[in-house]
Amino acid sequence: MIKIIPHVLRTVVGLVFLYSASAKLFPIEYFELFVFENGIPNWHFATVFARLIISTEFFIGLILIINIFSKQILRLNLILLAAFTFVLIYFAIFSAEMTNCNCFGEYLKLSPIESIFKNFILIGATIFLIFYNTEWNFKFQKLISIVVFIATFSVPTILTPPDFVYPQKMQVLENRTLNTEYFQDFKNNPDNLKIDNSKALVCFYSLKCKFCKMAAKKISIIDNNLENDLPIFYIFYGKEENIESFWTESESKKYPYTFIPMIDFFSQSGKQLPAIYYVEDGKMIGKVGYRGIDQNDVIEFFGD
Repeated sequence: MIKIIPHVLRTVVGLVFLYSASAKLFPIEYFELFVFENGIPNWHFATVFARLIISTEFFIGLILIINIFSKQILRLNLILLAAFTFVLIYFAIFSAEMTNCNCFGEYLKLSPIESIFKNFILIGATIFLIFYNTEWNFKFQKLISIVVFIATFSVPTILTPPDFVYPQKMQVLENRTLNTEYFQDFKNNPDNLKIDNSKALVCFYSLKCKFCKMAAKKISIIDNNLENDLPIFYIFYGKEENIESFWTESESKKYPYTFIPMIDFFSQSGKQLPAIYYVEDGKMIGKVGYRGIDQNDVIEFFGD
């Protein structure tokens, strides 16, 4: 009975890593934004790093469950858990408002403090297994480990390719003018910013659209990275009484915003949301969706 304890514990630790990886992968967009916001200010590097973390967790989880080369994997796991714990301690001290460290994606939200305790438990289990777990030795285990490595470090990227694999370029627009008569009365606009006489990002969002909320967060992160207080305007349709839930769920800055009737909204935005327009002197220069928002394009547009 005692001999089975390490095998049960090792399997549980492996399953925790598999759950953590799969929860981050589906949907991966939230984890990409988390990485982009917390340490890697280049969007393409952030998407690669996010997938690298997910693949590593898949690999550790599967190898632990299969129980081959587990001594080496357990030592690697101990190093990674220690590194992640130091990062979480940093978040706990300097990002006290953080409510989800994304250890388990959007499905199980843990604060940095809660996740530190979770890591302490995993670290304790890992140290125990390093001393008491017995590896299984069988034919072709090296081949199996290679197959697992290739699969775990390729399948997540194949299933959810990063943006630069299939880039969504800005749609260049010609002879399109924003009907600014709809956009004169912006709330939360203390500097009295205008759309029709300068460069601006004009963002059309639905209050309930998941990708609209992610686009709002991504734009806010870019604005923070550039430290420019960019002229950004949000256009909504729907019930204004729900605006606070949008700010909370998107974690967006509270940019100047207005609500317009649905028919007028879609006549300006187009059929697909979110719709983000690069506008200069009231003319629509380019259009992107969530995946097409690129920090370099923003720098180039406002730097001219």
